[in-house]
Amino acid sequence: MEFFLFGDGVAAAIVTKKRNGLSVKKIVEVTNAREKDYLAGCGRLASTNEPFKFGFYSHLDKEIPRLGVRYTDMALKRLFGKKAEKITKATKKWAFHTGSQKILNVLAEHNGVQREKLKESYAVLREHGNLAGASLPFILKRIVSKNRFSKGDIILMLGYGWGFSASAAMLEF
Repeated sequence: MEFFLFGDGVAAAIVTKKRNGLSVKKIVEVTNAREKDYLAGCGRLASTNEPFKFGFYSHLDKEIPRLGVRYTDMALKRLFGKKAEKITKATKKWAFHTGSQKILNVLAEHNGVQREKLKESYAVLREHGNLAGASLPFILKRIVSKNRFSKGDIILMLGYGWGFSASAAMLEF
């Protein structure tokens, strides 16, 4: 899947030999929608006064939950168009990148997602902390292994990365 872990530089794939099961229907990305959004989450490598030594500096702005909401809206609109509200309400499970409990709460509330539909995201955050985009395969494994699905059931995955960027994937059973 196109940078499945959404900006964190790791890739994964969902593979099946059968024609039934979970499949990726569509993936979208939104990056730097406004000129200075990249400043909300950025990192830089800087040299020190000692040869061959470097430091990494990162900045995560307090605006990130609000940017997450804004970028999620844009990604879902790009993913579903005018059907976004209808499809998101019908979604069986959601997998949100586990930035923090505050971020999960803000995104769930804004999108009207019941906690039951997000319980795997909360569990991964509780057990492993903020894994950034790497949380998504952990969440997806829990979703697939602990739930029953019917043909047409939808799983929505949302992740966020430096830059500021958001990616959304629609998976269908």
